[in-house]
Amino acid sequence: LIVDNASFDNTEQVVKNWIDSVKGRLKVRYVRNSENIGMSRNIVSCFYMSDTTYTTFMGDDDCLNKESIIRLIDILEGPEVVSAVIGTSRSMNHEVGRKGYIDYEDAASWFYIYGNGAEGVVHTQTAISSIEKRNLRNEIEKIVWPQTVMGFLAMFDKTPSKIYAADFSFTNSFSDYQSVTNKAYWVKCFDSLLKAALLVDGATKKNTIKKSLLKYKNSGFYSHIRVI
Repeated sequence: LIVDNASFDNTEQVVKNWIDSVKGRLKVRYVRNSENIGMSRNIVSCFYMSDTTYTTFMGDDDCLNKESIIRLIDILEGPEVVSAVIGTSRSMNHEVGRKGYIDYEDAASWFYIYGNGAEGVVHTQTAISSIEKRNLRNEIEKIVWPQTVMGFLAMFDKTPSKIYAADFSFTNSFSDYQSVTNKAYWVKCFDSLLKAALLVDGATKKNTIKKSLLKYKNSGFYSHIRVI
């Protein structure tokens, strides 16, 4: 599913040419918004338009790592119904490289990683129902990290929750983050990261995420502070 947020360049023609080139080999749906609805609203709309059991989010500066889809399918088609998969190889905390089934509290240590650069896969309908029953759609459409909130609430809600930590990275990025970002960008992301954490902890009535963010000194949370 490709959602074009009213691009002003030749994205539409590039995508249509690519779809023609993979016809018969890959199912692709292309949707173009009539107007730019903002990044976060567009991300959330992708989840609502998804017609698959599982969804992962990719930005336009991400590319899938070779073999990652095959390895993900092996996990998702395993003996357990998985509520979410977290790619842990880019984690900077002490649990880097860990793999296998984990519980919600363990998953909290990857709050920053999950959903960032397509490092999260989630059970689609659980993610949507988690937002709908708490009436949080408008809230998450205002922050930079809506997919992270949807993912963690799905992990919390799905019973029994089977969260899988995968010791590989789903994507690489085309971007040199340092050259395309500035202090204002990092401040906005940091602000949204905090709001996402508060939304999840508030909805679950736990302080799991807040405690985790403060615990791991080498996490992305502290990286944001250092960059700012």
